[in-house]
Amino acid sequence: MKGIHTMKISFLPTSRLGKRSIALNLFFLLLITLYYIFSIKLSILTSGFIINILGAVAVISSVIAFFTGAFAVLNKGERSVLAYLSILLGFFSFTLFISNLLGV
Repeated sequence: MKGIHTMKISFLPTSRLGKRSIALNLFFLLLITLYYIFSIKLSILTSGFIINILGAVAVISSVIAFFTGAFAVLNKGERSVLAYLSILLGFFSFTLFISNLLGV
């Protein structure tokens, strides 16, 4: 079939922005895991201020990962499974952030 372009999808990102998006979402997952371990399981973190800062940094990193991943896919031609998963996770975090701001 002439004229049909095959789109190759890799597992790992190839562009710099795609790699940064993955790194930011891994940082998000690390912070959420540390929050769960130290705050909920071990009850070490009891200060509301530290917990709020930890959550804010985690959500901000995931939202930035969403935008960098979307930019990498739309403008840089990134086609990787992890980039799409990063966009999905970032979109989920962004949606929860916006709904929390609106009080929904």
